[in-house]
Amino acid sequence: MTGKITRIILDFAVEVEITAADRTKLREMLSTICKRYVQAHPDRVMWPFGEGYLMLRHPLALSDDEPIPFDYGTLHFECAERERTDGEKP
Repeated sequence: MTGKITRIILDFAVEVEITAADRTKLREMLSTICKRYVQAHPDRVMWPFGEGYLMLRHPLALSDDEPIPFDYGTLHFECAERERTDGEKP
């Protein structure tokens, strides 16, 4: 199945090990998808933006002394997208 999406969710039935090499391959795959988007939309920019554990609450919704809760069993990646600025090369 192919098509346009905004999110990828992957659930494993049991805990699995993610190696540094696995994470590198995931980053490379995301980078490839972002580059393909930029080629199709030359007036836009998209790039892998963040990687880490899934944040369960936004920091602005917490008090100053409340720690940010994370789901340490969920690896989370984000990609950012914006309009290309004047003079910025594709």
